Amino acid sequence: MCIQMLQILNSGKPYKISELAALLDTNERNIIEYRKELEEAGFYINSVPGRYGGYTLDSKNILPSIQLLPEEKDSILGAYSYIVNRTTFPKRKEFIQGMAKIFSRIDLTNQQYNEVTQLDGFSMFMSLEQINKIYVEFEKAIKEQKIVYIDYISSDNEVRGRNILPYKIFMYNHRWFVHGFCERVHDYRFFDFCRIVKMTVLDKKFVKDLYYNEHDYLDQFGMLGNTQYYHVKLKFYGLDAIYAKLQAYGKNQKIVEAVKEYTIIELDMSYKPRMIGFVLYYKGNCEVLEPEWLKEEVKEAALKIIANSNK
Repeated sequence: MCIQMLQILNSGKPYKISELAALLDTNERNIIEYRKELEEAGFYINSVPGRYGGYTLDSKNILPSIQLLPEEKDSILGAYSYIVNRTTFPKRKEFIQGMAKIFSRIDLTNQQYNEVTQLDGFSMFMSLEQINKIYVEFEKAIKEQKIVYIDYISSDNEVRGRNILPYKIFMYNHRWFVHGFCERVHDYRFFDFCRIVKMTVLDKKFVKDLYYNEHDYLDQFGMLGNTQYYHVKLKFYGLDAIYAKLQAYGKNQKIVEAVKEYTIIELDMSYKPRMIGFVLYYKGNCEVLEPEWLKEEVKEAALKIIANSNK
């Protein structure tokens, strides 16, 4: 335990007693005892007061360090802060433990560990505890190549049971999905964790398809083959004209024209209901130039909103 604590503290990052206890899976009293033992062995540990303080190792480079470029160190620290502050990451504890070991091999002298404030948007209907349970079960099933039975809310809002052969867990638009072969439809499908009513990992193994390649189904924009894309031309006004220059709303996005009064962009978007909602969200500051069918459906949706408001 003392050696593990030494490895963690060798990163140069201040660790509170409670953090060390969690990482080493022990109690805070033992951490104090480990400190005494390490100091008796010649490793002096500083105690830095304050909110961002904690235990730090006085002497650096006791253990061999990995030489990284400054930009590589910055990216690692940035990723660490980002993931640690995302409460929806199921393996957060294991990630922190693993990164502590990595930090112990990296010379981070004079590096700043910034506390990141995370502002959560709309939370998912399913609790984090439920999400974590499903994540762990699917992860185990994928490793052991076990078939999983799920009761799943289908697109027609009916709950149907099906056996799936899970291949890949991934996050898309802040929601967790599993991609796998569905025995019910005899094809690969995407399954949203939030639509799983019940799941059971069966004591039945499956043989993984040797030709399966996740890149045939997933890219940086989401789920391939799961939707159709439409080419859209939009005109933004007011402050939204500025934001349209800065944000990516779909695939192959490009600015066609940008002046003081407006910004026109072209892009490929998917899922018609979401496209209509996207335009309406801007409350008149987003005009559909193309295609014609989207203009008409946005107009029809707006008229329904007006009619329902007058009831």
